[in-house]
Amino acid sequence: MGIVETMFAIVIMAVAFLGMAGVQAVSSKAQTLGRNTDVASSLVAQALEQAHRTPFASIVAGTTTTDAGGIRFNLAKTVSSLGTAKRIEAVATWTDRFGARTLKMATIVSQVTNP
Repeated sequence: MGIVETMFAIVIMAVAFLGMAGVQAVSSKAQTLGRNTDVASSLVAQALEQAHRTPFASIVAGTTTTDAGGIRFNLAKTVSSLGTAKRIEAVATWTDRFGARTLKMATIVSQVTNP
């Protein structure tokens, strides 16, 4: 093998390694976003489950803050009256290295099932 073939092989390998580095960066970003979304989803689901276990008259709006994995998650719970039911909306917001994020879920709690 001559020097030209060797140089050509080195260039091809360098391009391949650069491509793998790009895949690693994308994979890391997806993993971080997934982890933070999972934490936010868990916080929101817990808030809504808590509303289902709370006596109907005691379901009220509120805000909390939780730190997880170096990220601060803000959780805001709003309550709207629907006659004999209440609509509870929980919104988690956080800022990670990719910017501000929001996750929102809602449920309806009936006075019949939550006396």
